[in-house]
Amino acid sequence: MTNEGFLVVPDSAAVEGGTLTYRVRLPWYRSLPLSAVEDIAVAVDGADVPADRIRIRVNGGEYKTKDLHERWEDIWFIQDEATIVVPDPGTDAPERSVMTRIALRSPYIMIGPDTPLVTHSTKTHTFHLEGAAQ
Repeated sequence: MTNEGFLVVPDSAAVEGGTLTYRVRLPWYRSLPLSAVEDIAVAVDGADVPADRIRIRVNGGEYKTKDLHERWEDIWFIQDEATIVVPDPGTDAPERSVMTRIALRSPYIMIGPDTPLVTHSTKTHTFHLEGAAQ
């Protein structure tokens, strides 16, 4: 039901003011409330980004992962891209290898008593950047 090949939008990365941003797509076959996002993990050039430093921009707002569980009225539509915002390591390297993992809870597929299905989608993508250290 997920296609990790479509998770990260190629050529969408930008570095500005010590921040790395790139776009992702919802790794599911239908739109979900933001509260269905259980976790987002990111590693840049092999170094894990602390959870409290990861943000997602979607529907005009910017949120920490821990705050998404309250966003049950905000829908991440299947056709909309979201932006991941993390600190950039600040190297002069023209590339960043970025691992993205998104865990989604399906609120309508139960796999046990009071246990919804949780899917994990992971994609590592190398972004080619111009003027990476800024």
